[in-house]
Amino acid sequence: MRTNRTENLINGLMASLVLAGLLALTGCGGGSSAPAFQIPADPRAVGQAELESLFGQISVQMQTAKPGSDRALELQQQLSQIGGELAQRAAATVRTRLSEIDRVDGRIPLGAIEREVAASDITVFQQFDDELQGELTATRKSIRERENMLSTTTDDKVLDRINLLSELSSLSGTGSEKQVSYAKQRDEILRDVSKEAEEAIRNEDYEKAQSLLGIVQEVNPGDESTRQAKCEVDGKVIIKRFNQALETGRIGRSLDMLEKFAETDCFGDIKDGLAAEAAPMVEAFGMLGQESVTANDLGSAYRRYQDAKLLSQLLLDHEPNLPGIKTFVERLDKLYDRAFAAGEFGAAWGYLKVMTEFGPTTPQIRQKLRRTRDEIARRAVRGLTAYPFEDPEASQAKVGDAVSSKVVQHIFRGIPNDVRIVEREQLERILEECKR
Repeated sequence: MRTNRTENLINGLMASLVLAGLLALTGCGGGSSAPAFQIPADPRAVGQAELESLFGQISVQMQTAKPGSDRALELQQQLSQIGGELAQRAAATVRTRLSEIDRVDGRIPLGAIEREVAASDITVFQQFDDELQGELTATRKSIRERENMLSTTTDDKVLDRINLLSELSSLSGTGSEKQVSYAKQRDEILRDVSKEAEEAIRNEDYEKAQSLLGIVQEVNPGDESTRQAKCEVDGKVIIKRFNQALETGRIGRSLDMLEKFAETDCFGDIKDGLAAEAAPMVEAFGMLGQESVTANDLGSAYRRYQDAKLLSQLLLDHEPNLPGIKTFVERLDKLYDRAFAAGEFGAAWGYLKVMTEFGPTTPQIRQKLRRTRDEIARRAVRGLTAYPFEDPEASQAKVGDAVSSKVVQHIFRGIPNDVRIVEREQLERILEECKR
């Protein structure tokens, strides 16, 4: 390989330099009649093969040149020049190899650094060797820190121990004894966690199984069997919590959980299993809503009807047939009429929105929507002013006026048709009017 050839040439460079130095010290022998080399003006512009060939030729002639002669000194200078360029290229190759290695928390794995340190020539690569030693020291420090953390992490912190072992395995480098040892410890913990999760499922302790499978899935996110098992367990947990919610009346939290769960990849896998439980739940929520309507507790009725509608839409893919909903909408209609007559148009609008959420949008409802919207629009406050912002006392820069100007510019660009801008010149008059 080209890299090995370069390293051999560099080693040859070292031997030649040492030999040349010894011969120069002896001061004996005659001159050399070998032809002079044409050294390129810029060795960086010369191809690798040509530089290696030139390096070899100079090395051979140095062995026959008269020690201490002008020719020997010239060859030694040429050899150093060509060899230096070859050394820099070899160092660049090593840097490239290291840059392609995945780092762990910003550190190069120990095994990769040790291989490069062993292969590099300390004299030729002195500056680069210092870089390698710096990386080596940093990686060893990271390993020691994690080893100390591992020794103080208790067995019940399963995920923390697994993560530390994974990081130690990666930091040690592929193929090393430590890497194998750390990976083995991590895999043993994972196997124990998986077995414990299987036992929890057999015992119908689904919350425990959910937690344990979550650990395995976080460590091995691509494990499809673990994903499917956790999806099934998640479904069991949701069903269990729904049943408990119906018994205790704590419904909102479980429904929030279901709505969030519906956005996950697992929902499609367990939706059919949940549907069997959904129909009686929807019916139960509907009955609770009807009871609240009978008691004229329309707020509670609204919440229960919403719960029934959410369950039906998520799990049954259709709108529910809710008992008592007609009476509910009729009572809201009466409340709307009172609110509108009293000029409480915001409340009236709210009643209309609930009515359209659970009842049909009839021509009469559309007429009420238009009438209420017009009244709200007619009375809505559309004026806006941007008073100069106060500048911090500790700041020398005075930016209050500039900030308020930027706010006005943003309003002009973003919502010019909805807001009437009041220029700052009119502000004093407005403030005086507000006082009166």
